[in-house]
Amino acid sequence: MEWNLSADVVVIGAGAAGLPAAIAARDHGASVILVEENFDIGGHAMLSGGRVQLGGGNALQRKFNIEDIKERKYWKQYMKAYEQCLSATSTREAPWHVVPADDKATTRLIVSRVIVDALKDLKMKYPQVDPRRRKELAEIRRLLSKS
Repeated sequence: MEWNLSADVVVIGAGAAGLPAAIAARDHGASVILVEENFDIGGHAMLSGGRVQLGGGNALQRKFNIEDIKERKYWKQYMKAYEQCLSATSTREAPWHVVPADDKATTRLIVSRVIVDALKDLKMKYPQVDPRRRKELAEIRRLLSKS
């Protein structure tokens, strides 16, 4: 795969800092590439569905606790920012695919369907091997099987 993309701003990480940074840059007219290593977005902010304090998260914060109750009042704002980010950064060339993460089987099924569809869109074909190269490959196979 060849990457030849360019942008005014490249944001690394689609968490609580990266998403707003991407939106702000886009709102100011910049072209943006948002890079996330995980299969979903949100970083520590998504540990309890976006209802954690945005100061980060750790293993102890992954379970619902009293602090989550305080954050619930911001749920509509979180969801609005999330939708704005997806709308502002999803493109035909690099679309977002939002999938549920609470059921691994369903998540894997949806992700595999997205991947299969993307591969089909590439319209790949097996390379054609001419008779001379086919003969050469057969000889290489013969020599390798001797050792």
